[in-house]
Amino acid sequence: SYIDLGRMRTGTYMLGAWGATVLTPFFNYDNARVLYPPDWFYDQPFWKYFKSYAEAAQRICFMNTRGSKVANIAIYQPLETMWAESAPVFDKHVPYPTGGGPKVAPLTEESYSALIWTLASRQWNYDIMDAHYLADSRIEGPSLSLGGDRYRVLLLPALTTVRRSMFEKVERFYNAGGVVIALGRLPRNSMEYGENDPQVIKMVDAIFGSQSGKGPRSAHTNAAGGRAYFFPAGNYNPKEWHHWEGSDSAPDPV
Repeated sequence: SYIDLGRMRTGTYMLGAWGATVLTPFFNYDNARVLYPPDWFYDQPFWKYFKSYAEAAQRICFMNTRGSKVANIAIYQPLETMWAESAPVFDKHVPYPTGGGPKVAPLTEESYSALIWTLASRQWNYDIMDAHYLADSRIEGPSLSLGGDRYRVLLLPALTTVRRSMFEKVERFYNAGGVVIALGRLPRNSMEYGENDPQVIKMVDAIFGSQSGKGPRSAHTNAAGGRAYFFPAGNYNPKEWHHWEGSDSAPDPV
């Protein structure tokens, strides 16, 4: 049961990219026990190099304590959709989807994870925002303002169900000039009025132009400078995003 320096470096660098200022490794002082996950102590093969690792981690923490967080991207946490779509996940008779299908929860989880992983790997700072914090945010020009941060871009994972009040805020943000990017699926249902809520469908059409979507090259825009992009199911995989980088047609989220 051991850890290698490569895994240590990867995990530590990711914590650094997310802004950690204090890192505390766990040391096992009981050599009579074998722990999993592996412990950090002198019985590990990396121990003679631990000083070099610790100094690298120290430099990361030092840089983060001297920096300031600048996050202009917010990712919406899809709690309502996961609540609404949880029952099929536990039903063995409902097949898992391949890019969409009866089990929506895996698609939502995959697109949500893709957003987090892709932004972190590109070193783009972001915050997670659920319906509560979205309601608390203020629309100031083309930005959502909350807790000293101003978000120019709101990212939506695959959604089926939302709170009406939450999506009304999304529409007001778009109308004020904000950028909204949706992945995988656009919502039709609300917690207040159930399936096919006409108000939610109307707001989706107003923001994105069409629920079918035409891909990231076709932004739906308004006079205030608002832009809305929809990546249909199967087009949001991070491996498929590389061709946008460096391209004249690449969507600029900021």
